[in-house]
Amino acid sequence: MASKKKKSKIVGLILMTILGGIIGFFIGKLGFQAGRSLPGSVMLMLAIALIPAFFLVIGFHEAGHAVAGVWQKFDFRMYVVGPFMWDKEQEGWKFKWNKNVNTAGGMVICMPTGTENLKNRFSIYAAGGPVASLVLAGLFYGFYLLLPDASPFGFLFLLIAFFLS
Repeated sequence: MASKKKKSKIVGLILMTILGGIIGFFIGKLGFQAGRSLPGSVMLMLAIALIPAFFLVIGFHEAGHAVAGVWQKFDFRMYVVGPFMWDKEQEGWKFKWNKNVNTAGGMVICMPTGTENLKNRFSIYAAGGPVASLVLAGLFYGFYLLLPDASPFGFLFLLIAFFLS
């Protein structure tokens, strides 16, 4: 029985990976086609703006985990976004440079303070990041729709940030 569950999980993971790859391919193809018609200066600005957009999106996602963890009465211990790390120490929060490549994408550590209803509390904690990302994507897409007269850079920045979310 347990091996059947394990096999179905593996098949589900493989199917999700394939579907994600196909969707990513078509989104990338659309972006590449849209970028061909842009002047080189706009493309350069977008390439430069991609870095802060990435940190903004990852930071918001990780903040969603942190807020959900605090809401579930977890002890919020660490917040990492790219090379930036805030660590809770005995004397308070301390900024450090994140030198671990494995956590460079972002990470939040919240430790449970009790064992009651732990499975549901962890589920809410885990869902905090994706929910925050969906909210941010909605905000970026809303701004994208509300600002039709924005500069090509601003317009594409909002669109790229939407897709990153």
